[in-house]
Amino acid sequence: MKELRIDLDKIDARLREIDALRASLAEEAEELQTVKRIAVKYGNASAEIAVPADTSEEPRLGPPRPKGIPTLFHMTYEVLREAEGQGKSGLSGAEIVAAIGERYWPGLRNQQVMPSVYGFVKDGRLGKMQDGTFYTVRKDEAPPGNPEGASQDTGGVATP
Repeated sequence: MKELRIDLDKIDARLREIDALRASLAEEAEELQTVKRIAVKYGNASAEIAVPADTSEEPRLGPPRPKGIPTLFHMTYEVLREAEGQGKSGLSGAEIVAAIGERYWPGLRNQQVMPSVYGFVKDGRLGKMQDGTFYTVRKDEAPPGNPEGASQDTGGVATP
């Protein structure tokens, strides 16, 4: 009788990839809806444009920031450190959003966090490779400030 071995880490990694892809596809659908609205508004609509119907009842931005979660920088830093600890060079923007959404903020949308993540890169707090992969720049220390991780912010997108 053969022994069945299941690698839960690989399953979790694949689920994160699927979530990141789902987020990417949802963003693309939103962009296509915008193009369609503009084309219809300005009389340039064509039957050749195939755009999926907007069936989501979800608000354009995701749910508000849950109370008591760490700051956005700390959440981003932690998911990047975890990925680097697993041997990855970093994470894409979609992977960061998926990981934060899974761990801290269900329903999180790209627009709620990625502008701030790019700000962290600009400020030198995170790095970004040519291929778009984000990585931590402090390898041997915890992120500065708020070591316990609980944000004092009660809503909205917090920046450290």
